[in-house]
Amino acid sequence: MPWEKPGRLTVDIEDSKCNPWTIGTSKKTKVDNLPWSPQVTTPMPLEALYSLMEEQQRDLVSPERNILNGVNFDPGTLVVVAKNYFQSNKNGMDQSKVSDDVLGFCSLVLSYAKTATRKLKRDQSPKLFLTFMPRTEFNTIYNMVKSKFKGDLFDLFNNLACYTTKGGKTE
Repeated sequence: MPWEKPGRLTVDIEDSKCNPWTIGTSKKTKVDNLPWSPQVTTPMPLEALYSLMEEQQRDLVSPERNILNGVNFDPGTLVVVAKNYFQSNKNGMDQSKVSDDVLGFCSLVLSYAKTATRKLKRDQSPKLFLTFMPRTEFNTIYNMVKSKFKGDLFDLFNNLACYTTKGGKTE
């Protein structure tokens, strides 16, 4: 393995246009203690994001699972907003008309917001605890679904944050 030697090493990754990659570690770092967490970072429609989030919540195992080799590192960090989270018709948003792209956006925002309430170390952020990490900033993602929201966004998310799903049931 290229990281078995101390110092800065380079490796070529098959089919990568960004070769060579540099791996650098402190001489004090024990490679076996480095936390490696898989994350989904590929561009995809919010509907696809929502589908993968639902799949992760179902806690399937490979080969039925399409992502992360069937591993769910911390299922408590993922918030998958379901249509029935809109049952109170907050801001006039009818649950039967809420689309998967809106659910994907809401799930992503609430997952980050609720994870941010954890006690984090100075060098940590919520993205360390989630398997979905957008490479696009949230304002741009919001603009993709903005026309589907009604009323005050903060009030809506404040309401959505009160719901949880346990065993497939919304509470």
